[in-house]
Formats: sequence, C-alpha cells, structure tokens
Amino acid sequence: MRKDSMARILLAGTPKTTVQVAEKLVESGHEIITVLCPFPKPVGRKKILTPSELELWAKEHTVPVIHVNKDLLQEKNTLRNKLPQTDLLVVADFGFLVPAWLLNFPQHKALNLHPSLLPRWRGATPVPFTLLFGDKETGVTIIQMNEKFDQGGIVAQAPVKILSQDTTPLLLARAFDVGARVLLEILPSYISGNLKIVPQLATSPTPTSPRLSKEDGFVPFSTLFHVGKTEAPLLAKFGLETSAKTVERMVRALQPWPKVWTLLPNGKRMIVHQARMTSKGTLELEQVQLEGKTPVQFSEVKNQVM
Repeated sequence: MRKDSMARILLAGTPKTTVQVAEKLVESGHEIITVLCPFPKPVGRKKILTPSELELWAKEHTVPVIHVNKDLLQEKNTLRNKLPQTDLLVVADFGFLVPAWLLNFPQHKALNLHPSLLPRWRGATPVPFTLLFGDKETGVTIIQMNEKFDQGGIVAQAPVKILSQDTTPLLLARAFDVGARVLLEILPSYISGNLKIVPQLATSPTPTSPRLSKEDGFVPFSTLFHVGKTEAPLLAKFGLETSAKTVERMVRALQPWPKVWTLLPNGKRMIVHQARMTSKGTLELEQVQLEGKTPVQFSEVKNQVM
C-alpha cells in the first residue's frame, strides 16, 4: 500500500453497474490501474462489435484494458505477465469465475460486490430472482472471494430497499450504488487487516440463480389473457404458481433480458415490456412489441392480437 492509504485497484467487470463502482473509487482517490472485461460483442441486427460499458469508461479515463474470456482467465502465465502490481482486485458484475491464482495475485486478494444478502441468491442472476420470488428485502454483500462461486467470507452487508415497480436494471443500479459506498467505507479497515471476515453458511435458503436464456421469458398466450391455466415454464421450474401476480413480477424481473414474450395465434412473437396488476387482481398489458415492430401501447394493437 502507498503511504496515503489509497489502493491501487485492478477492477473486473462489464456493464454500467461496474462503472458505478469505478467512478466512486476514483472520486475517493483510489487508483484503478487496469480493468479486466470481456471482448467487444456483436450487437444489433448489423452485429456491430461493441465494447462493454466498463471498457468505454476505461478508455475515456485512459485506464489500460485487458480483454479476457473463460479460457484466457485460466492461462496463468500469459495473463499474469500483462498485469501490473496491484493492492486489490475488485470484482463487480464480471460474469466469469475468477481462478484461484488471480484471486491471490494482489497483495490484499479480491473483493466481490454481490447484489443480494448472501447466502441468499448465490449465482449469476440474483436480482431477477429476488424480484421473481417477490422478496420483501434485499441488499448487497461484499465478500472476500474464494474459488467457490459466491461463497467467500462476508466482509460487509447492507440493506437495499425493494420498490413495488422495480425492474432488474433499477434495483441493480440502486444495489451497486449502495455497494460502492459500503466498499469505500470498509476498504481502510480491510486493507489494514482490522476487519472481521465472517464465513458464509454452507447452504443457502434459496436456489442458485442461474443464467437466463431466451426461452425463460416465454409465457403462454392463454396465460396472459386469462383463458387458460397453462404454466409459464420458468415459474414452474422453480415451483412458483403461474398467476397474474407472478407474471407481473416476471415482466419486471426479466428486463432487459430475456423479457417476457409469447406466441400469438398467428405464430408471431410478442414481447411484453410493461404490465400492471389491476385493482381486481388481473394482469393488464401496457407496452408490447409485435415481431418486427417498435414498442407500442397494447391498446393500439389489441384488436390485432385477440
């Protein structure tokens, strides 16, 4: 550590939530010396190679970028030669399992910001499942990482309020704002070795939250329009009743990916962007998108759909 107690940090992440953490660290005087992020990915119908939001931030702030993927992270000798000496690895919304050699590379090892109250909702998609299950509370956990996914010792936790209209992006942003603040609060004590690290329970009260696929967003047409009791596969998989309440939660939870969608009687796909619960306890579609079209209010296309 430098005498001014500011850490030289290697930051691993991908999206806007990682940028939130990066900005808070830099504002507080810490130095991000390198970022690890995925390679640019093809986006849109034209498949334009697009850098991650963390990479864009890094280039704007002249921070060196190292692209990695699952295989490259395992190439210890190759990657280690590219890394500068660093005090700490901070992992925030990275998407890859970090190998043991990299966890132990920095002087003070690695901290991860996880948007749930671990051991609840370990896994890749804690916030969608927090919303999907209708949890009344959530939070953010900072762990000292080990080789097991989301099972490192707990360094700090803080609550994050869940609002009735929260979508995954809204709750994620709020969780990482809180997480960045807590990270800054605990860093001096953590680095000095004066912070107690509490081992996690071996078992979790919830299933592991898996990566979502496009198929997970499917809800049968009959379910959306109350003309049948066909189950939504994702809800059934986790033992949740397919009801107006759970489908409404599903619409909010599966933003921005894979979104709730259905197949219309004509075989075309329709995405449900927004829906609400009525005072009678039924589901009312608000904004939808017919296949090949732009999003519109459902009332504008209802006659085409029904």
